[in-house]
Amino acid sequence: MYSLIEYKEEALAEEPERKKVWLEKESTVKEFKYTITEELGLHARPAGIIAKAAKAYKGTVIMISKGPVSVKATQLMKMMSLAAKQGDEISVSVEGDEEEKAAEELELLLKENL
Repeated sequence: MYSLIEYKEEALAEEPERKKVWLEKESTVKEFKYTITEELGLHARPAGIIAKAAKAYKGTVIMISKGPVSVKATQLMKMMSLAAKQGDEISVSVEGDEEEKAAEELELLLKENL
């Protein structure tokens, strides 16, 4: 399980050229919270939809958190391991090139599928 900062540090360690670009950019993080209304909670179908949408944003890191645990939204099984049930609140953090667009799309997907 990664925090957004740990993931970013690991990715930058593997690609030193990108580190300079990341440091030059002003970093902002879009965040929002969502309370799950789906009776079955965060199960395979909605998690798959979220993971597929998250993978479309290559230059953007999307994390989903429940309590102290954060996972990358592109990792279906880890997302399901959050065991988010109806009534639980999850947090979504989006950082990267297309954070505005990605945050809007994910918020809409969550409302439609969870």
